[in-house]
Amino acid sequence: NFIGGIQFGAFSFPCCTASGESSGKRALNNNTFDEQGFVKNIYPNPTTGRVNFEMEVSARAQFRITDISGRVVVEREVNKETTSMEFDLNGQSRGVYIYQIITNEGVASGKIILE
Repeated sequence: NFIGGIQFGAFSFPCCTASGESSGKRALNNNTFDEQGFVKNIYPNPTTGRVNFEMEVSARAQFRITDISGRVVVEREVNKETTSMEFDLNGQSRGVYIYQIITNEGVASGKIILE
């Protein structure tokens, strides 16, 4: 059973099982490339607070992290010179979070597990 179906842009997929594991339905595995190639690495993932993203975007983009209910916990504008970012999720509840990178080229989505 799923926590919920999540729809972002062109992607629509059930994110994860109640234990936080990938359902295997278009959700991204930890530390892998996203479908658009924007995110090159996410570490550590799972995390206990701080999480780093290495990325490559060719234009301005909107970067967002939401909890599983859709509440935005981080939102930043990213320019094409941005190659890495660090986010501090300390103070957030443990669980699965979804990141999105939104550009004119498409939407990349993946998961972060906060332990």
